[in-house]
Amino acid sequence: GAQFASFFISIILARLLSPKDFGLVGISMGAIAVLRSFVSLGFSEALIQDRKASSSAANSIFTLNLLTGILTSLCLFLSAPILAKYFDNPELLRIIQFLSILNLIEGTAKVQSALFTKTLNFRTLAIRKLIAQLFSGILAVILALQGFGVYALVAQFLVRETISTLLLWKQSMWRPKLELRVSELNRLRPIAQYSFITGMLNRTLKELFTFSIAKSFTITQLGLYSKANSALDFFSTGVSASINKFLFPVLSGIQIDEVEFKKRFMEVYYFALTVVLIVTSTCYVSAESIITVLYGKKWIGSIFIFKCILIKGVTYTHYSVVKSAILAKSKVREGYIYDNIKRFVELSSLVPLLFGNFNLFLHWFIVTQIINIIVQSALVHRAINFSYEELLGFLLSNILLFTVGVLLIEHVFISFDNILLRDLLKTISIWLFIFLKLVLFDRSKLLDIRNISLKILSFKR
Repeated sequence: GAQFASFFISIILARLLSPKDFGLVGISMGAIAVLRSFVSLGFSEALIQDRKASSSAANSIFTLNLLTGILTSLCLFLSAPILAKYFDNPELLRIIQFLSILNLIEGTAKVQSALFTKTLNFRTLAIRKLIAQLFSGILAVILALQGFGVYALVAQFLVRETISTLLLWKQSMWRPKLELRVSELNRLRPIAQYSFITGMLNRTLKELFTFSIAKSFTITQLGLYSKANSALDFFSTGVSASINKFLFPVLSGIQIDEVEFKKRFMEVYYFALTVVLIVTSTCYVSAESIITVLYGKKWIGSIFIFKCILIKGVTYTHYSVVKSAILAKSKVREGYIYDNIKRFVELSSLVPLLFGNFNLFLHWFIVTQIINIIVQSALVHRAINFSYEELLGFLLSNILLFTVGVLLIEHVFISFDNILLRDLLKTISIWLFIFLKLVLFDRSKLLDIRNISLKILSFKR
């Protein structure tokens, strides 16, 4: 619900505001995200896995989060002039200073969120997120209509985080005490270290792209890239998130039975990648309509970006499904190596940005995603003894088949002037192509796809 609400509101705001407005907020939120890992230092995540779950541990983590929240917010506020000068944009000064308090606000709610997650009370967290999204989104739309520009987005982030935190405090029965027991923190430190390092590396790598695009090109170009990414997240990567919520607990329960584990994993692997290939190929052939109809013609510059980064939907699904299998086997060390190799390969995409070639960056990004698939398959072969043919054979052959199908359909309808009619015919054609492919080559898997779909839907309910 919250994801749909957020996406719907982002469509309205994209029509009311400019790509530059989204770029300015993107830089500011990038700086906040890098420091966000230092708010809890991984201890809030460690609390979820802590079997003792003592009140003194929760109190100590809350006090630590409060202190680090104050420090990171203060650090961001004071560094705002430096960042504004670095990106050569005076507007960033006030925007970053306004948003700098977000880490402090979040720090006061991390323990409550962890406790709800620990007790599997996801419904409370989901409702809280939906309410915060709706209220902050409506306010942002009103401010945008009144001509507040980028500050409509600033207000949205501030109000959303504040409402979300207040609702957590209201719904939680736990009340903190200001105490800091080093012994409790030391007990949780081994788990916290892994969460902290993983979270910090992931956020830093992601925001390196944000900062590099803003510095090497323009803030408007960053806004276009950010919007293409958000569209991808909604249409594609959300699929793998839903599948993984189902996959990890299922595999964890059968990790000892090698035959059953392999059978279940391969069923979900085929299903997940078939679904995401259908979604991404549909998005590719109808990209122009998706961007212009949803966001408006001023976002036309993000169409090519959107098409290039669609492959991330496939590789992210491959990555997350394989990692779920590795972690379900309790191969934490292998999972850590898996993450770091993925980061290292993706980091190479920054090289074209340093040379000021955005198109080269997008094409090299596609290459790095394919490299990641091959490396990931090698890792899963070593970690849980799956053959290369079972993983790479299915995926690469399907990527090649879908790519050929998409390019043929694009060529057939290239002369159509009416964008909506053209993209509608291309979408119908790609779905017919997919149906024929499943019937002719994967008929045995059609029943598996149906059964797993029903299991995932019933699991989510």
